[in-house]
Amino acid sequence: MHNLTIASLNVHNDYKPLNEEMPRKLAGIIRDNEIDVFCAQEMTFGYRDILREELPDYSFNGLARYGDDPRQGNELCTIITRLPKVSSKTRWLSNSPDKVGSKFVLSWCPRIMTSVITESGLEIINLHLDNVLRYTRKKQLKVLSSILKEDPRTRRPRIITGDFNTLEYLSDDGQISAEKVQYFEEFKEEMSNYGLRHMDIEGGTFKMFGHERITDHMFIPDAWTVTGKKVVDTGVSDHKMILAKVKTLY
Repeated sequence: MHNLTIASLNVHNDYKPLNEEMPRKLAGIIRDNEIDVFCAQEMTFGYRDILREELPDYSFNGLARYGDDPRQGNELCTIITRLPKVSSKTRWLSNSPDKVGSKFVLSWCPRIMTSVITESGLEIINLHLDNVLRYTRKKQLKVLSSILKEDPRTRRPRIITGDFNTLEYLSDDGQISAEKVQYFEEFKEEMSNYGLRHMDIEGGTFKMFGHERITDHMFIPDAWTVTGKKVVDTGVSDHKMILAKVKTLY
């Protein structure tokens, strides 16, 4: 068995010039917590490049939603890891997953998922779903499901994490409509068929309209043991970070 520390955070691309203090502070958080796998959403090229300078022992994986376009809104879903890797790939959550910049008609912008396969056979998936329509998020999750079905190792050990934009989930006393969250509950059930379980967390990861909302999620293999988990306000984003410690079987 091995111990792993995993984290996921939307680092918040606010379409303003990069404040270099933020990636340097985040690099310190990654080092101090000895994070093995860090999944970042809304990463920009400039942010990534500073992290790369600060974390030379980590690999940085993932393409941007618009390819090499330098625009500030060109998001990367970057997987930062010190685990030895075999391959990495970025796909677009659309009807054409291998086409750069592709999206569903009603999607606000192209949405992507990055995957890394490590030498041990572990697959790490980092994604960011649509922020506007539940209908689109549901379709994007179906793209992910289709990609998993194509893998000949359907029950490969996996970490799936990211910003799912499930604004319907409230961590405080707000009322939740079962109908509104049904699509994600169905996705959780589907992931159980791949030997994955949803990691429940205490507290919200994003505040909107006065409510703490659980927009960020993590799935891990059933057989792994969670030895610690928490939501962390890093001070570098409007989202909070999911930080988990696990014991693996590989």
